[in-house]
Amino acid sequence: MALLREAFNFRKTRPSEHVGLTLAALLSAFSLPVKSASLPPPPEVIKRHIPSVTSVALAGSPKIPSSIDLYIDVYVNQTPRGIYPFTFRESELWVLPKVLKDIGIRSMQEGDVPVRINGLDGITARYDEEYQRLFVEGSMENLALPLTTAGLQDAEYTPASASPGALLNYDLYGMRQSDHVSSLSLFSEIRAFAGNTVASSTSLVQSLHGVPQYSGVNTVRLDTSVSTSLQKSMLTFTAGDTYTRSLNWTRSTRIGGIQFGRNFNLQPYRITTPLPELFGSATVPSDIELFVNGLKQYSGQVPAGPFQLNAMPGISGAGNAQIVMTDALGRMQTLDFSLYDTQRLLKQGLTDWSVELGAVRKQYGLKSFSYGSDPAVSGTLRHGLSQTFTAETHFESTRGLVNAGLGGVWAPGQLGVFSGSLTSSRYEHRQGTQWSAGYDWSGSSLNAGINALGSNDNYRDVPSLYDAKNIRSQMRAHMGFSHPVLGNTGLSYLKLQYQGEEALRYGNLFWFKSLGQRASLSLNVNQNLDRRRDRSVYLGLTISLDGDISMSAGAQRDGDTNALTLDANKTTPSEGGWGWRVNARNADQQSGGQGQAEYMGRYGRATAGALSVGDLRQVYGGATGAVVFMGGQTFASRRVDDGFAVVSTSGVADVPVLVGNRPVGLTNDMGYLLVTPIHAYQRNKIGIDALSLPADFHIDKVTANSTPTFGAGTMVRFEIKQVRAASITVHGPDGTPLPVGSPVRALKTGEVSMVGFDGLVYLENLRNENTLQIDIQPENDAETSEAHSVGRCKVDFSYTGQGRSVASLGPYTCTPLEVMP
Repeated sequence: MALLREAFNFRKTRPSEHVGLTLAALLSAFSLPVKSASLPPPPEVIKRHIPSVTSVALAGSPKIPSSIDLYIDVYVNQTPRGIYPFTFRESELWVLPKVLKDIGIRSMQEGDVPVRINGLDGITARYDEEYQRLFVEGSMENLALPLTTAGLQDAEYTPASASPGALLNYDLYGMRQSDHVSSLSLFSEIRAFAGNTVASSTSLVQSLHGVPQYSGVNTVRLDTSVSTSLQKSMLTFTAGDTYTRSLNWTRSTRIGGIQFGRNFNLQPYRITTPLPELFGSATVPSDIELFVNGLKQYSGQVPAGPFQLNAMPGISGAGNAQIVMTDALGRMQTLDFSLYDTQRLLKQGLTDWSVELGAVRKQYGLKSFSYGSDPAVSGTLRHGLSQTFTAETHFESTRGLVNAGLGGVWAPGQLGVFSGSLTSSRYEHRQGTQWSAGYDWSGSSLNAGINALGSNDNYRDVPSLYDAKNIRSQMRAHMGFSHPVLGNTGLSYLKLQYQGEEALRYGNLFWFKSLGQRASLSLNVNQNLDRRRDRSVYLGLTISLDGDISMSAGAQRDGDTNALTLDANKTTPSEGGWGWRVNARNADQQSGGQGQAEYMGRYGRATAGALSVGDLRQVYGGATGAVVFMGGQTFASRRVDDGFAVVSTSGVADVPVLVGNRPVGLTNDMGYLLVTPIHAYQRNKIGIDALSLPADFHIDKVTANSTPTFGAGTMVRFEIKQVRAASITVHGPDGTPLPVGSPVRALKTGEVSMVGFDGLVYLENLRNENTLQIDIQPENDAETSEAHSVGRCKVDFSYTGQGRSVASLGPYTCTPLEVMP
């Protein structure tokens, strides 16, 4: 009766009719002869037990229905497509044309007239009537499956926050020379933060002695601002000292005022540039892998049908991509593509913008409060009009000046990146114009580009009204070539002319060649094209040794001066440790040498050194770091430029802390550790090494994500507490362990547990004197988790603790209390 159950228990849409009649209707699909030889065979049925017709056609049976409506689970080329309605009549499965379209099968039929699923060209069907499943196979020409998008997608951002706190960044430097000139300078930043708001003020204090006209102490305020961000909307508002947003063809200006605009850094996992779109088609579900220039960049799975792979290529410029598809049978297919990637475009439909209003900052770094008297306004906008073109516009204005321009960046396929702009200004009734044009192309072994900018004498922008001269003409051209045998060669040309000044023209030749795994040779030639004798040439050899140590030797000619140099250095490890550098120079009049040592620790960086050049001797030293105030604690740390976290282990000292599974330090005596740097607005995995703690500590978690705002920190708490724990062995009156799964309750603390294997019971909140009540379960009930017991008993015992380990107590005999009915 399997067929009977399937017909009426699986996704039926008609009211239930007499069992025997429905079975007779279904049996007709297997017992009636085919009326025409021209018809294709019906769908193959995976047959189960089918009763005989005579056992169904009994007296008193009502009329057999001519068709049955069914909902069937459909698979197309092994890909599940969902549950769809079909009609079973005349020994066939029939389906409406609109349902075929939803399934993903091409059909020339229209309207509401059902068609036979097995009458479609290029389609074969296999019907599993027991599980009500239909397996359809066909070529891609006969299918219309939807496009599957695979690869990188915009990830959901993690809400960032900052715990209330403050910090002081400092950079101290001092030196003394043999001519009695000495100086001491201190750069400092005071920063306060809470939530999404950060306030900051920077200053520079300088003390100079030994130079009469400049001796003394001078203090200059640099920048003071307050900023707040709306992470979900990717917007940042800043009030105070800030700057105007700029494009490749505009200039930025320091102002005191306000800035409001888009900030993509608030959601670093959002994709802002167009991704290469690689298209393919899979006949059956397949694994796909993307290789760019031979390096694996992505792996995933796609169902049957067409697919679009969006993946970050990991290159800048031109490259070759391969998609390798492997189906369930191990058959492989390779698709080859050429691609070009650039970070100068915005994804289609994405907009980047900024507006600023304020007074122009004057004599920055020299005076604390020097601003222009006239307000200035500026606005910048970029918009991705398509995946290959991004439009740009900029506007700025102040008293008597209006400046506006349009530009764009275009990357048409494999041809490189074109850019251009046109800007018009009007100042004191004089019209000015600036233009720019550029082209860049980059490949694995060749790159080239040329960029030019020019303006007429009447062109003005806001910086030009504050002693920043306009660029009258500028041209930069470069070409590079890479070869595994010949090395890397680069040529560049620069022309720069400010308004009212002569043009400067320079040419440069660079060559680099690796010599095995540890050595390299380089050549650099820089030539002033207007002054033949203004030339510098450098030829150097560099050798890398073990332990991050490298040595180099070079010969240099700069103008009429010749010099030989020797240098050896050890890179200071970022995780902490020592670094050093020594060098010697033999020149015509400036021979000398230098030695320097540097130490990077948890509390900052310290540097000390001495140098000798000609008759001058100098000693110097410096220190940089930070002092952080948060969570009622004070920490000394390295300089904090991005984000940080304060880890709390509930007062437990010497707990190892990890960032991304990398050890970064131990908590102090108060159970705190400041971790820096960590990335703002990103998910930073912070954990503790639980295996280093004694066994009698209870830990609620061992990892947590920290997502601070920029320039601020978050508090990450790990709840750790010491427990009075023990493993107690409990036996029944007959001396055998109690059944596994029997519930246990500590009467004095209320803690609950259960009996484990060999009668073991684990408890964490023990008193000096303890009483356990145990509901004894049968062995089979413990396995099936049925909640009833056959008896109750109790255990009394004492606990005194055993150092920092989990005590093992017992065995104790559980004394029966009562017998449960």
